[in-house]
Amino acid sequence: EGIAATFSVCEIGAQLCWLGTAGQAGGYKVYTATGYEATAISFEGIDFALAQFSQADLAAATGESYTDQHHDFYLLTVGHTTFVFDFQTAQWHTRRSFVDAISGILGPWRMRWHCFGFGKHLWLDANTGVAYESSILFGTDVDELPIPRERIGPSICRNNQELDLGEIELTMQGGIGNTNDPGANPMVGLSISDDGGQT
Repeated sequence: EGIAATFSVCEIGAQLCWLGTAGQAGGYKVYTATGYEATAISFEGIDFALAQFSQADLAAATGESYTDQHHDFYLLTVGHTTFVFDFQTAQWHTRRSFVDAISGILGPWRMRWHCFGFGKHLWLDANTGVAYESSILFGTDVDELPIPRERIGPSICRNNQELDLGEIELTMQGGIGNTNDPGANPMVGLSISDDGGQT
């Protein structure tokens, strides 16, 4: 398995992670290796998303790793998206930062080049070079912009038949609300697709 982006290589614990070419089958995958054996940790959805980027974006991809709340994370920033793999849950998610919160334009997560010092997770902002601290206790991103969060559940169907859902229960951990405007109530939105996730 080759390497597609020189600076995507990152060490986390005893493992290496990188963005690689998917052998003779073609395409791109994210790999991890302990010793000399590479294992793909990306799945079809991530592989498809990677295939949508240009060769230039893929070659310029960067990798980063850190550990927080007993979870080891590998972050791969490609173009306008930061893909994150959680080794403890074996799940992927994306992190994005608002370029412009008013128009809703998102770019990659601005935090890069992590170090843990003085008991804090410290990062450099890729846009400005300013050092920031990250914490699960913070309710805003850099420049006091909101943190965009979206959870997409799996498509639920029964033999391509219509399925009635009488109730939906949302279980979530309550946060700290809006520290900038304590009187404002946080909002949760729900979008439902009735055509198998096409819209």
